[in-house]
Amino acid sequence: MRIALLAPVALPVPPAGYGGTELVVHQLAEGLIDAGHAVTLFASGDSRTPAALRSLLPRALTPLGLDTKQAALPFERAHVAWAFAQARDFDLIHDHTKSLGVTMAPAVQTPVLTTIHNDFTPERRLLYLRHPDHAYVALSRAHADRCPEMAFRGVVYNGLDLGDAGGAIFRARKQNYLLFLGRICEAKGTHSAVAAARLLGIPLLIAGKVDPVDRPYFHTRVAPEIDGDLIRYVGEVTGREKWELLADARCLLFPIAWPEPFGLVMIEAMACGTPVIATRLGSVEEVVGHGVSGWIADDFPGLIAGIRHAPSFSPLACRRWVEQRFSREAMVAGYLDVYARLLAGPPRPR
Repeated sequence: MRIALLAPVALPVPPAGYGGTELVVHQLAEGLIDAGHAVTLFASGDSRTPAALRSLLPRALTPLGLDTKQAALPFERAHVAWAFAQARDFDLIHDHTKSLGVTMAPAVQTPVLTTIHNDFTPERRLLYLRHPDHAYVALSRAHADRCPEMAFRGVVYNGLDLGDAGGAIFRARKQNYLLFLGRICEAKGTHSAVAAARLLGIPLLIAGKVDPVDRPYFHTRVAPEIDGDLIRYVGEVTGREKWELLADARCLLFPIAWPEPFGLVMIEAMACGTPVIATRLGSVEEVVGHGVSGWIADDFPGLIAGIRHAPSFSPLACRRWVEQRFSREAMVAGYLDVYARLLAGPPRPR
């Protein structure tokens, strides 16, 4: 099958640091190639991929400072239009660009599938519902339930490369620190992680990026708590440093305050044998095995109880939980099933 993967151009594929969508696209490209398919990746020119790379833009936008919607939109629109102009080269286009691919899909006969990686803002919800015949995929059942009016072609969980090349480090022996890893913002609950660490007297490492829009939150709710001893901030981490932090942590704290569509960091932690202590929102109940690979809490006291239980969880059970449900191969199989059903349907109108 000739498959085009259409990635955003805010970051390269794979991303150097934070960037869940770009990482998933990278894993999917590798998995589809390993399954014998011809894959072309439309992404920024600084991407690294075994797929055939086609790039209109030589560099990703965010490192260039074009990280606001107003600044980035003309470049993103040109990138997607350029990719769709080559639609005849492919049997299927798999779009990961939020909404631009949806708006341009009616102009081509090649089937187009869009994975929705983010929550449904009012603007996006309206746009998606204006294109009811478009093929959509959600990241979890909870994600799909956020917009029940849409006819999703399937739910496909994100997956990880669990081989040596994937980077995940499994460790059975843990150190006595809590880890918060991800974008630092109110919706992710960084302040709740800080409060839990202070209440229990257990060191907390905070690793992640602070977007410009979240700087007021960081400076008022998080930075005053950072003392370099009990609460430490290590900035955004990448590569082996990220995996070392995940592998050594007593547990990963995921105290979200919003309906997270998936939460890639949860399966990254469990792949390292590290349990996840999370709040019961969004996809958490589908991703974490309560009492097996982590703890799902309904409130702040529940988070505290989960942290106290963390040493009792088996690191091997955490790893196996991911192997059985969230491997790269499972993700690829899920998408190939959706591709097959999409291609078996009626041809797109001219």
